[in-house]
Order: sequence, then C-alpha cells, then structure tokens
Amino acid sequence: SVPDTRAADLKRQKEERVTKVSQFLEDQIKRGVPYVSYEEAMASIRMWADVMTDREEMDSILEEVSRSSHAVNGLLLGLLVCEKRNGVNIPSEGFFNLTKSLGYAYTDPVIFLKEQTIRLYEFFETPENKAKGRITWLTIGKKTRLVRSGSMTN
Repeated sequence: SVPDTRAADLKRQKEERVTKVSQFLEDQIKRGVPYVSYEEAMASIRMWADVMTDREEMDSILEEVSRSSHAVNGLLLGLLVCEKRNGVNIPSEGFFNLTKSLGYAYTDPVIFLKEQTIRLYEFFETPENKAKGRITWLTIGKKTRLVRSGSMTN
C-alpha cells in the first residue's frame, strides 16, 4: 500500500543519511579535524541548520550515528558534531543524554569528551598519521586542541 511504501522510503532515506554522516565524520577524523559544526555535518547531507525540521532530523541522525558506532566498536562518532556554547565547542545536550542511556558514567563532561575524542582518533587513524606521534590534548590559555607528541617510529 501507499503508506507502507512511504514509510519504507523514509526509513531507507534515514539509513542512507546515517551512513553518509558517519562516513563524513570518519573522513574528518582522518583529516585531523577535532570537531565539526552542525552546519558542516548537515551540509554533508544537504540539510539546513536554520530549518527547524532539518535540525530535528539531524539530531535523530546523530543519535543513530552514535548508537551504531557504539554498538559496532564502542565509540561515539557523533561527539564530533558540536555547537558553540559559552565560547566552547561542545556536543548538544541530546548527546550527553544518549551517552548516559548507553551506560557511560562520568562526572566531568569535558574530560569525558577529551577521552572519547582521543579514542576516536586512535581507532580511525591512518598509519601515516600514527607514525607522526601520539595524540594528546594541548591547552594554551583558554584554547584546547589536539596535537601529536613524539614519534611512534623512534
């Protein structure tokens, strides 16, 4: 029937978008990008951050991206998508609700994010990047970023 076909089409479309966003985020990690904005992630599937229905759908897609990556390899791929709050790039509140529903326990969300981000980078790292050294966090003043320290080939 027509409603069943429509529902199947919507389900397939969402699955395709989850796959595209996951691939986009994995590619960003391989490029060394520490986070992406909602706008960048949404643009990867031709959605608009200023359209409320697109934003709501993107939240659902990111939840599925994180659920899927958590189930497959214990990682939270959706954590790369951030919004700026109080001058800090941080995932949405929905991301933190999801992590708790998945069983993650932490007292400091910033430390949790740093640990999980390093796990992501170590998992998806290319051999060429790995040879450049270990990934660590560097804080200078109020700025924090991922850097490589030392060389794994020495």
